Amino acid sequence: MKRGQGIFIKICGITSVKDARVCVDAGVDALGFVFYPPSPRAVTAETVRSIISDVGNDVVFFGVFVKESPEEILRIRDITGIEVAQLHGDESREVVTALRREGLKVCKALFAKRKPFFSDVNLYFCDAFLLEAGRSGLGGTGEEWEWREARETTEKIISAGGFALIAGGINPENVGHVVRGVMPSGIDVSSGVELRPGVKDERKVRTLVEKVKGVFHETRQGSTG
Repeated sequence: MKRGQGIFIKICGITSVKDARVCVDAGVDALGFVFYPPSPRAVTAETVRSIISDVGNDVVFFGVFVKESPEEILRIRDITGIEVAQLHGDESREVVTALRREGLKVCKALFAKRKPFFSDVNLYFCDAFLLEAGRSGLGGTGEEWEWREARETTEKIISAGGFALIAGGINPENVGHVVRGVMPSGIDVSSGVELRPGVKDERKVRTLVEKVKGVFHETRQGSTG
């Protein structure tokens, strides 16, 4: 996971080859697959293996897990080829360590309104952090929130050489506000680019990507002007 020459864009909740191709063609950097059965976007390891096989290696593949055992996560990694385990529950540091020891990158979710909080960032040694609204339930809520709540933690992560993704209610209409206000390493979007849960809207995906690229070039020119 590298920020490279732009803001890293991850589209989560991918459930089909069609949607995966839409996102890759639009220019996203990563696809996320949800391995949490209660979610309307949940997929099986076999489905993800098929999608990854079709898409190829042009993007980074995330698997989203909630309170899952390291053994099961690694089993799914071996079947599918996911490269990053996104941990969206209250997983311990030991789980992170066990996964990274087996060569799997880890992205740990931190939340504004529930544990683990943004302030718990120092408890984990992982490859990336996802800062989520987390107002209720498990996983993402799709709710827009006060982006300034994440600015301090984002700056702390990035200044230490880390990688910080922002999530929670991001869509094509507000993504410019999010990027300008927080300046994260990347964004994570799911419901904000959907027709309905688990089905992406090609127009929204392309609009989001175009706006993110536009804001990045705008801010880069401003810093060098």
